[in-house]
Amino acid sequence: MTVSKTRKGFINSMHKYVYLFSEGNGSMRELLGGKGANLAEMTNLGMPVPQGFTISTEACTKYYEDDRNINDEIKAQVYEALARIEKINGKKFGDAKNPLLVSVRSGARASMPGMMDTILNLGLNEDVVDVLAKKSGNPRWAWDCYRRFIQMYSDVVMEVGKKYFEQLIDKMKEERGVTQDVELTDKDLRQLAEEFKAEYLKLIQHFMDDAQNSFPADLMASTPVGSAASPAVTVPAEPLPVADPVVPVADPFAPIDNFAADDLD
Repeated sequence: MTVSKTRKGFINSMHKYVYLFSEGNGSMRELLGGKGANLAEMTNLGMPVPQGFTISTEACTKYYEDDRNINDEIKAQVYEALARIEKINGKKFGDAKNPLLVSVRSGARASMPGMMDTILNLGLNEDVVDVLAKKSGNPRWAWDCYRRFIQMYSDVVMEVGKKYFEQLIDKMKEERGVTQDVELTDKDLRQLAEEFKAEYLKLIQHFMDDAQNSFPADLMASTPVGSAASPAVTVPAEPLPVADPVVPVADPFAPIDNFAADDLD
């Protein structure tokens, strides 16, 4: 039995579902998936891997056994791991002054087509993006990261098709008289982010009876991680067991793809 500390106190944990990269190794592919096992092995070899954690294939299996619900034990272990990653990186998830941004990637036991796409820069919200813009001195890059995150979250987590957002991008480029995304300004991308969220809410409310009235990530600025209203941890929708490596962005002021684990299967 292990004892886990959550933000609300201590709980007894009968089973381990979440592993820091420092707690695994390359032989744990069945449990950690291809990416998770290889990230753990790279950590053991002393390579400069941004430290994160992996939600195991057993957690994915449990999710399906529980009728596609994430139980409190798994959530508690995720929050505990996130707190440890915050301490390692000296940053805080959802913090408006020193934000921790992470990417979430799926990694099955064996490579297979149709895997869940990556979500980059989880931790961005309306408050954090302004901090990112000021600290980087590059507001265009910050707002581009944010609009990409909105699109990735909407597509991967909520299954709102990419086409709706691509149509908004094409419409804005036509209005601005440009042909390339890179020709849009930071003000354009700020407006595009707002249009993305409005489109997300419109589509979600159309398809879901219990849809929220705010884009989920925007709640993080005022809601502690682990509370009832904080964004839920997501488990991939594939029918086969999948692990989710959660990787901090090594330098949130570097280009968006500064660490790519997609070739680690």
